[in-house]
Amino acid sequence: MAIRPFKRVAVTAATALSMTTLLATTAQAVPATLPHESMVTYTISPDGKVVAKADVKVNARAKDTVAPITLSGDADGVVVAAGKKTKPANYKILRAQPGYNPYQHPAPHGEDPDSEDLDLKQGFTADQLLTLYQSDIPENISYTNVISGINEALKHPEVSQKNAALVLSINNNATPAQIQRALEDSNEENLSTMSDALGTHLGKIYYDLYKDGKLVKLQQLVGGNMSRGFNFTNATLIEKVSYNLKRPFYTFPQNVKYYYEDEDDFLEDDGYKGLALSYPSGHTNRAYIKGIILAAVFPEFAPQIMARASEVGYNRVVMGVHYPLDTIAGRMTGTASMAWHFADSKFYPLIAETAKETRAIIEKACGTTIMKCWAQGSPFLSEAESIRVYTERMNFGFPRIGTNKNAPMVIPATANYLLRAKYPNLTAAQRDRILLLSAMSAGYPLDITGKDGYWQRINLAKALSARVTVAQGGAMKVSFPA
Repeated sequence: MAIRPFKRVAVTAATALSMTTLLATTAQAVPATLPHESMVTYTISPDGKVVAKADVKVNARAKDTVAPITLSGDADGVVVAAGKKTKPANYKILRAQPGYNPYQHPAPHGEDPDSEDLDLKQGFTADQLLTLYQSDIPENISYTNVISGINEALKHPEVSQKNAALVLSINNNATPAQIQRALEDSNEENLSTMSDALGTHLGKIYYDLYKDGKLVKLQQLVGGNMSRGFNFTNATLIEKVSYNLKRPFYTFPQNVKYYYEDEDDFLEDDGYKGLALSYPSGHTNRAYIKGIILAAVFPEFAPQIMARASEVGYNRVVMGVHYPLDTIAGRMTGTASMAWHFADSKFYPLIAETAKETRAIIEKACGTTIMKCWAQGSPFLSEAESIRVYTERMNFGFPRIGTNKNAPMVIPATANYLLRAKYPNLTAAQRDRILLLSAMSAGYPLDITGKDGYWQRINLAKALSARVTVAQGGAMKVSFPA
């Protein structure tokens, strides 16, 4: 990895003036680095006269970080401001951590279509977009209860300590490719950045169609942060305020490395400024919403898509802005939210329309079927590897805790609907059986029982990989990739 020094061209006003008259007029010591977001830069001639003055912004993390560097290669132009207590990255450590991404290639740039490129005649009707659906409002207004297991989890030192240790280890030891992927996933449109889950050929065709505004219904349904498939709770603000947990870089400001797409973002502290509350991860929540919709569009690649959605959450840990438990909670809220939509008989037609029309547009552009188009390129991850990575990110290697270790799995009432696009001919009871067979064991952090429970254990990547045959009389045979 090549590294170029990042030049700091500005000095504080106090430092500059100390070269001339300041020391003669005051005996009070002035700090060399001020904890402000801007400074005054002076240009001083050899005889000590100030010949120019300009206001220049500096990074708000300066007091906690060493001199920033600019990366090249996979993360070309990325600026890294490393906390004063961090060490150089050790990629072997990263590879050993749960949730490691084996697909170490730069992510596509997350472009959104320009509004003028969208042919709204190809989109949903005004009635479809403006109707207030039952699933627009969660049963309990928010998903605060679904993720209430955090209260118990943080009582266990082995969980709270591992939660902190993991974020610092993953953040500090990220590869350049993973840093680039984290920045794209954090700052850009995930419907674009996650296109690599479809492989190099099909993914590129889908990506171009999406950014050019040709997939109108997909954009209207889950494009951006607050499209039709979202409801007001998907900002996770209610949940964040309810739990009031601080982000890692607030607690460990000198132990985190801060990653910025470029010099301008560094100066603006983009990606960090204004962030305070940590639990759950809103980015992860939205990535699962988008991923579940994409898995309905492309059920052939549902495990890969779900693994890619889980990487968005992992990448928030890479950025140092979320703990692993935050991303687990984001998965749970996003999954529960979409199950509510999929179960809504009046809303589900929007999902079905989006899937049917998106596939038709892509197959026309491919000139062949989806599977044949995919086969012309290189894959993202295999099904088995996608399931393995997804499952790791479901619990990040945390120990099982509490009294629920042997609790039987109860499938949430709406969860089976998440499988209806992949298995439209199965009954609700049969889809429940797939979820039961693929579920994670009980007792991991955030796993709770009761009316709002069991979402932590739903393994969508595995469930959506099931090979199912139904014999006459209703007997099922279910198998999963090994």
